[in-house]
Amino acid sequence: MKIIAPCTIKRKEVIDNAAKLLGCSSEDLQREILYRESVKKSERLPCKFVEATINRDALAKLLYNNLFTWIVLRLNEVTESKETDVKTIGVADLYGFESLETGGYEQLLINYVDDKLQKLYLSKVFDSEKALFKEEGLHELINSTTYLDKTTPIIELLENKAIGKPQGVFWKLESYKKNEDFMTLLGSMTKDYKDSKNYEKHKQRDKFMLKHTAKEITYSAKDFIDRNIDKVNIDVKDFIKDKLDPSISDILKVMSHYNINRQDWKWLEQVFG
Repeated sequence: MKIIAPCTIKRKEVIDNAAKLLGCSSEDLQREILYRESVKKSERLPCKFVEATINRDALAKLLYNNLFTWIVLRLNEVTESKETDVKTIGVADLYGFESLETGGYEQLLINYVDDKLQKLYLSKVFDSEKALFKEEGLHELINSTTYLDKTTPIIELLENKAIGKPQGVFWKLESYKKNEDFMTLLGSMTKDYKDSKNYEKHKQRDKFMLKHTAKEITYSAKDFIDRNIDKVNIDVKDFIKDKLDPSISDILKVMSHYNINRQDWKWLEQVFG
């Protein structure tokens, strides 16, 4: 039987500082990142490097995501309080567009949201212009005025779930399990999107290209399946509940109050509409 050598932390001062901020011991934090529960559940086995990296990133993303949500909830509580005259607050959280030499799963998500925001913004501006035409009596211009929509094709390629059409990239990803061969996913994408002007096969076998609203981006599909799964396991959830500072633990559990469907790609319209 092949024995997995345990990973190690290169910079101990970094994890010591992280543990201090989270209100737990450095040893407990290292254990959650570097070891996983065995099938027997009576012992824990050392993680492979990729597994340890995913554990680290999953915990960091959970902290960032829930902290953002917690801040929004606290702001809502303050603005709705009878003890203050402040009733509204404006927050602009704008996504950028990430153009790296080779993008990964996270870059795809960021660029997808950028496409969604551009579509939403352009449609809102266009609708307001049509309303202005109507107010000024320029009815004949309303139906003859159009704008070049570059956003819809790439958005449909990513999120399509209509019957009779190829599944979008995100929906394809949902059907793959941890450690499945990413080349199978890539082959399915190349086959189904061969007629799309927004998808292109790359000369390197692990990569593909997408034409976003802003520009064409090259992505590596190697970690797409694992990154999409990228969930905080039960062990880490117990660790959060039992070992972290109570205030940090409450922030990390904030999303449990909401029923969020990770397959609902229409959330942007709900937020900004």
